[in-house]
Amino acid sequence: MTSTSFIMWAKRNWKGGYAEVEVGLPVLLSIAPQANEARYPHGARIMNAYREWEISTWGLADLGLAEEELSPLIGLRRKAFPPERTFGELITG
Repeated sequence: MTSTSFIMWAKRNWKGGYAEVEVGLPVLLSIAPQANEARYPHGARIMNAYREWEISTWGLADLGLAEEELSPLIGLRRKAFPPERTFGELITG
């Protein structure tokens, strides 16, 4: 689906193929439960995707930063424990 400020375009399954629909806004849109069923590719294509995967890494010098300019992503908020629980009084009788 794509849209501009006044028009929305969508592609739908229809008679074994696809049909492109163009409607003016506002529009009420419903999506069938079958729309998001997982379709897995052939096993060889999955393996090729993992082989071709390359992750780029950058160092401080590549980004033009110094170690002093960095701050940790996780910080300690407080170091406190909740008060100990007090047990109630057992009444018999």
